[in-house]
Amino acid sequence: MQNILDTEMVNTFQRTRSQGKIPILAVGILLAVFGIGFFAIGFDQGQIFSLVQGQQAFGQMYLHEMTHDMRHAFGIPCHSMRLMKTLHFLAIVLIAGLVAGLVHGLANIIIVEPYLDSAIGIENQRLFASGEAKDTPQFWQKFSDYRTWQKQGSIVAGAILGIATGALFGLVFAYSRHMLPTQNDTTKSLILAGIMWATLFFIPFLKYPANPPTVGDPSTIALRTCLYIAFIALSGLGALGFSRLYKKMHSKRFLAFLGYGAFISMVFFVMPSYPDKITISMDLINGFRTVSVITMTIYWLANAIILGLLWKKFQPHITREQVQ
Repeated sequence: MQNILDTEMVNTFQRTRSQGKIPILAVGILLAVFGIGFFAIGFDQGQIFSLVQGQQAFGQMYLHEMTHDMRHAFGIPCHSMRLMKTLHFLAIVLIAGLVAGLVHGLANIIIVEPYLDSAIGIENQRLFASGEAKDTPQFWQKFSDYRTWQKQGSIVAGAILGIATGALFGLVFAYSRHMLPTQNDTTKSLILAGIMWATLFFIPFLKYPANPPTVGDPSTIALRTCLYIAFIALSGLGALGFSRLYKKMHSKRFLAFLGYGAFISMVFFVMPSYPDKITISMDLINGFRTVSVITMTIYWLANAIILGLLWKKFQPHITREQVQ
């Protein structure tokens, strides 16, 4: 009897403790409510109502004016009239990056995956030859399921990479838009995308080109990753530095381009090459590298076109003062 009572007390205690756990869903909902409410009172300058009213909302700023007194009493800075339309800016940048990333993922599945399948097939044959795996129906079933999962992951990876790279692209576009030639936002976006494609992808690619599986010793992955990221960083920072020089120079601006060319050439020859030897067909390697350039070019084009068109439509750079 005593054992039964003890068991019931333990169960009751466990139930009592479990009832005190806060549901993750509730935490998420409350944080979302906090974020929306704080934005509405503390930061909105027409962004929320602009979803319905359009440009007119930035002139009226109805919600901003209605909460004006409480905003001051709460200690939140007020009357900031030169901010971009925050929600529109963030939405444009993130949507453009997401859609471009999805396009990139689909392009990878269509034109890159056949090369990956061929390279991984070589890896499998090496496993069979070394005795690390057996050529059985069970192996191929597991392998097929695994590769299907990996290919589906290309879409997710494309979306994540698209949003991340798109965020950087949108930020640079917002700061450099006034410096870019022409009045058309889509053309401006394409010009900037070309510059960033060259400095952050193609020039680093020339030094450290993409390789399929079977190329590279696993023990050198950390070294190869550091070299590649370092080259991208140096190229990007170099482009940023010479762009500031370009902005200050009213004549002979071509010197900024020559300066970047000299700088990146020095980096190209000073930094070491990948240490691993290529032991598979160069036809497979070159084919893979070609489609890699194609898909990355598709991504940058898609991001530029979508961002430019959305920017032209919603004009997040126009402030309340300009609307009035």
